[in-house]
Amino acid sequence: MPECYLVDTQPLIISFLSPDELPKKARSIMEDSSVERILSVISIVEVGIKSGLGKLKITEAELHMAIRDLQLKVIPFSAMHAFGLFRLPQRTDMFDRMLVATALALDMPIIGGDREFSQYEGLKVVWQ
Repeated sequence: MPECYLVDTQPLIISFLSPDELPKKARSIMEDSSVERILSVISIVEVGIKSGLGKLKITEAELHMAIRDLQLKVIPFSAMHAFGLFRLPQRTDMFDRMLVATALALDMPIIGGDREFSQYEGLKVVWQ
């Protein structure tokens, strides 16, 4: 079974728009065909909302293309993931909290550079 990593929304966007800006370790995983890169549907929701608000300039077609080109496996946000929110400290970014809950429920490292990730006990983060 291949190694699996949950991809945060930030590296998803960077990988698609300007992959050279990803830190070396994150970029190597995003380019490694031997690992499985998982994308939560929460990231699709986040991109859709932020695009609708004008905070991101990514179209639905571009997001489909990014998911295909980056060979991401999209998974749903399940009840198992949602129940993990009860055990997490409150933070302002609800999308990040849902992604952290997903990574912890699946015991999977998350690829992402959010500084708040270090505050979540047990979360394995890949970035540098």
